[in-house]
Amino acid sequence: MTKTKLVLTPTILAASLMAAYGSAWSADDAVNELIKPSSSVSIGIGGWDGDRAKLGAFDAMRKKDAYLMLDADVRMRDDATGTWTNLSISNLGTKNREIRGEYVQQGGYGVALEYLEFQSKAPYTINTRQLGIGTNAQTTGANIPNTAIGSGSNYQFGTDRDKLGFSFFKNLIESFDLNIKVSSENKKGNRITANGTPALFVADLIDWTTTQGGGELGLQE
Repeated sequence: MTKTKLVLTPTILAASLMAAYGSAWSADDAVNELIKPSSSVSIGIGGWDGDRAKLGAFDAMRKKDAYLMLDADVRMRDDATGTWTNLSISNLGTKNREIRGEYVQQGGYGVALEYLEFQSKAPYTINTRQLGIGTNAQTTGANIPNTAIGSGSNYQFGTDRDKLGFSFFKNLIESFDLNIKVSSENKKGNRITANGTPALFVADLIDWTTTQGGGELGLQE
């Protein structure tokens, strides 16, 4: 029997060259991305053939329906002025969407505007004869604990939130920046507050707005 021994010296040499220059190639790619940024857009249509009570509680795709799936990351750079215009979109076709736009002059100033939505729904439907749900004036009908099951009205509890934000930065002098942020968030909906038995409860009305703002001076070393 004849045995043949295969020596892989060329392959080892090639691997050594890749190890030596691979980081340089990666660095070149990163530099090219800053000089000539790339953009991407993804669009499609998806749907569910049934109700997703649990899995759809937080992704805004609970119902049996079709949904637009649109994501985008658009980045443009003006070489003459050194300015960037960026647009980021996530889950545009649902109630859990995020949109952010930016305009930045490199080393000078920048502004950004963003909008977010978030929807959460309880994974169950409540059938009740409770009156005034969704208002501040709720009443309990007579003999509710003995009411026939399913004889009331159906309610879907949950909350809807939306947030609008604005930010601005300005480079005042070398390594010294001014940053300002302002946002307003709204939350509306209903949640259950128990009251002794499953038949008796209060629907806690949620309707509030939070506005925040602030600024800071930062020193970059």
